[in-house]
Amino acid sequence: MLVSILQLNIFQGKFLDRVISFVKEHDIDILHFQEVSGGQFSGGGEYTYPDDRLQAQAEKNASSSPQYAGLNIFQEIKKRLNFEGIFAPRVVLKGDHGSFNANATFFKKPFPLIEHKIFWLKEFYEAEDRETVNWKGAGYNAIATRFEVGNKKLWTVNTHLAWGPRPFDEAYKL
Repeated sequence: MLVSILQLNIFQGKFLDRVISFVKEHDIDILHFQEVSGGQFSGGGEYTYPDDRLQAQAEKNASSSPQYAGLNIFQEIKKRLNFEGIFAPRVVLKGDHGSFNANATFFKKPFPLIEHKIFWLKEFYEAEDRETVNWKGAGYNAIATRFEVGNKKLWTVNTHLAWGPRPFDEAYKL
């Protein structure tokens, strides 16, 4: 049995319609998504890049879905694809845990999930507000999932590692 897996940073729901269409069109079994968001973190097309050059390029190529701003993207994906899912927030707002940025693993209902574990690489982070989030200080986790596929066991691991506006090694990334 072949198993298809898609790993993707979904930029807080910016391209949600396109992502959903792609998953359906290609009949993907397991999804490893980063920046799955909810509440104030769901930009729904209003994602802001920290680098002006990247922001300008993104605006030129934009195909955003502002109707999803504020939406719980985790629940939306589960509903629209009829998938199961596990998520591990990296950042939440203090007093508003419905506003989150998370890693999430989704899978088709026929795939028997045997177990899952969340490994914290850097402690979970509660932010005072959305505008002042210290993304370098954000929590980092890995979601490990174990499935039974035919007569075999399959482990998958989903994580969003240290982010930076440029691809160079920095102390906080290492």
